[in-house]
Amino acid sequence: MITSLKNATINDIAVKELIFYDDSDVEGLVQFCHRNSISYLPSKDRKKVYRLIKNVFAEIELHHHMCLSPEDLLFEETTLEKFRKVNEHEIKFVTENEKIVGVVHIVDYNNEFVAVELYRAFFKFENNLRTLLIREKLTNEDFLSWLGHQRDIEVNDNDIDSDYWTNKFKSYFPLDEKHKSLKERERKSVFPFQTFYFSDILSFAIDQNILDENIFSPKSLTKLRNYIAHNRHFTSISESDEGQLIYDFSHLLKFIENINFFFISYEELLNQLKAPEKTAV
Repeated sequence: MITSLKNATINDIAVKELIFYDDSDVEGLVQFCHRNSISYLPSKDRKKVYRLIKNVFAEIELHHHMCLSPEDLLFEETTLEKFRKVNEHEIKFVTENEKIVGVVHIVDYNNEFVAVELYRAFFKFENNLRTLLIREKLTNEDFLSWLGHQRDIEVNDNDIDSDYWTNKFKSYFPLDEKHKSLKERERKSVFPFQTFYFSDILSFAIDQNILDENIFSPKSLTKLRNYIAHNRHFTSISESDEGQLIYDFSHLLKFIENINFFFISYEELLNQLKAPEKTAV
């Protein structure tokens, strides 16, 4: 399930349909570059590039620091270092046998392939988490009892300036009897833990010493899940006062940090499910 995502390469997100430099359409290509906030175009022979400087294209050599391999792994630090070289906001040329076969930009990490594969992997991860809790002989009632305990600690401790767990408790136990009854019926109509928020059952599993917080960071995993759930771009884009697109490379770095953390968590959870069940002594 996670292999295709973990082993994803630049080839999976690169743009293969290229716009080449053509001296018969310089004005149109200048506008194209400004519109897409890029400065380079490949030559038709795919062996060199043209750089736009003050609305004039200049032919330059295709240096190695401008290139990526189709086989470079998307989420490896070495790949990110290649984006960092010279200017991470510029396109990189994907080369094979010393010829340009595509282009790639950090914004291409928002590719549909990445989003779909990550959604599938996280869907499986959540199901595995629920399965582990059930295998540990835990129930909805155990979770709700734990939630009530967290709320009580929050209410009774004057040093805690928060109503986080109190609000969580209210969301599962509405004061309105009709809504409360609907919640209870909903819980009974599906498999255990399916009606609870991912972040809540993750915190529950950690507090029950089923999962190690050093491996299953609620902050990192929940942030990644929220990006998937709300269909947000992994590389954020804004516009400067001059109307130029600005791509947040630090945002991409954080996303890759979180996804690599997720890979570790995913595999550890799978290992725990594969381990023999503990027998009562």
